Amino acid sequence: MSLPDSDEQRKFHPWGLVIMGSIILSLICVGLLLFLRMEVTPLVEKMASLDQQAMQLTHGMDRQMAQLGHDRILIEEARKLLDKSQSVIQDYIVENIKNKGMVRLNDKDMQRIDETFLVAQLTATAQGTGIKLSGLVINSSRLDYRAVKFLVSVSSQSTEIYLGELAAGGTANFDVSLPNLSPSTTKSARVTYLTGGVYLGGGQVVSRKGEPGEAGR
Repeated sequence: MSLPDSDEQRKFHPWGLVIMGSIILSLICVGLLLFLRMEVTPLVEKMASLDQQAMQLTHGMDRQMAQLGHDRILIEEARKLLDKSQSVIQDYIVENIKNKGMVRLNDKDMQRIDETFLVAQLTATAQGTGIKLSGLVINSSRLDYRAVKFLVSVSSQSTEIYLGELAAGGTANFDVSLPNLSPSTTKSARVTYLTGGVYLGGGQVVSRKGEPGEAGR
């Protein structure tokens, strides 16, 4: 026969509630940690992967920007070189046009006046109040010329040189006078081809006006 529980035995001890609460709280924490690990770990790994991709993309963009900067420098240098080349070509063309037919006086060397004719042994000597200009005209083409005229200009004075015949590869002497010039101050002249006839044989002559150029070669 069992004895009835006493009031002390029927009374629940408060430490039991604390222990049970601690156990339940621990289980909840463990479950929460497991849940967080299952859910957060892939997210963290994904974020780390995205961060690495972002770093690679940033490095790639830096390299591209550096290459673009280098290419921009090369393009700028090429543009400057092109501008300089165009300037040099323009200066050469202008200078060539300005100096075309210009020859030095008192110079025995051959000097070209155009694509066909040259002059040589140019001398300027005193004659009255002006100068006498003497020299040779050379026909460098393979064509015979007849009745050839050149214009000689020195400072503000000019006159014509007339040559009755100038054979292919041949030379012809000339002497012309220019007034109101001094040999000591006259250093250069301009000689320009005016007109002439190309002898084709059999008495046939074809007129060539202006610079003969390729047509007179």
